[in-house]
Amino acid sequence: MKLGPKRKDVVVNVAPVMVDGELKGSVGVIHDVSEFKRLSEELEKARRIIRTLEAKYSFADIIGYSDPMKVAIEQAKKSGTYSCNGTAKRRVGYGEGIVRPCDSQCK
Repeated sequence: MKLGPKRKDVVVNVAPVMVDGELKGSVGVIHDVSEFKRLSEELEKARRIIRTLEAKYSFADIIGYSDPMKVAIEQAKKSGTYSCNGTAKRRVGYGEGIVRPCDSQCK
């Protein structure tokens, strides 16, 4: 629906006001669609920022000096050279939040 002298797009929600089972009036709320568009664009911008912040790790950021950790880092570096559509099964909370973004930088 377009409203006003500038013919802005709006969404209108209307509800009846009932008192003792009798219609006494109605209440309407008008929302400017441009506000929805602005908020949607702002949300998308925030999502892009979050994605770039999540991908700023390198293998040098991983702290671990044990032999098993060194092996895991080397394997992760090697896996970055392969293309894979599969999903790796793993326990949650063991550093995959760091290894996976680093892995994408190897390509």
